[in-house]
Amino acid sequence: MTLDDILKQSPNIKAYGGGQWAIYSVSCCWWTSFPKDLGRHPQGLPCCPHCGSVLMQAPLVAFIDTAKESPQHYGAGGLAAFTAAHSRNAQTCHRGWEQYGVAA
Repeated sequence: MTLDDILKQSPNIKAYGGGQWAIYSVSCCWWTSFPKDLGRHPQGLPCCPHCGSVLMQAPLVAFIDTAKESPQHYGAGGLAAFTAAHSRNAQTCHRGWEQYGVAA
């Protein structure tokens, strides 16, 4: 999925007060905008489905706009690495952006 696809296809998340939301990991680069892609800790808390990291959330458009303002944050792959870490593109999580295999 491209960033445009993510924005077009992400659901309205009523449980978060409505609107589209980015849900991102604290300990790895994985992120999603699809609640169905979340993992669950044994205690029932949402987490990264791969490493079990706890999650944060932010309005999706602002999250993506912030990424677009600082593509260098995502290493040599820039926004392509950021996009590759989205749940609909990533088969697993990684702790570093360069591990998503996207070169400049």
